[in-house]
Amino acid sequence: MTRSAIARPQVALRVLIEDQAVRTAADRMVTLTYAMREAYATTEDLTAAREAAKDAHDTFVNTAARYLRPASTLPTTGQESTR
Repeated sequence: MTRSAIARPQVALRVLIEDQAVRTAADRMVTLTYAMREAYATTEDLTAAREAAKDAHDTFVNTAARYLRPASTLPTTGQESTR
């Protein structure tokens, strides 16, 4: 993975989204993704770094989802489809 593969989307996000919570979550996700490159001393180190990066990714996705879909636009129980 190249640095630009992560940096380009992060820069685009910073240009398009001003919400500090989303930016902070994105920055943490990127930092922990880069940290995996340095966590090769042991398998346990790499596994721990990978899990931290995955957790940061999940936090970012959830934070961005809340930003992009505010609570007032969430469907209520009566509005949800019954598929």
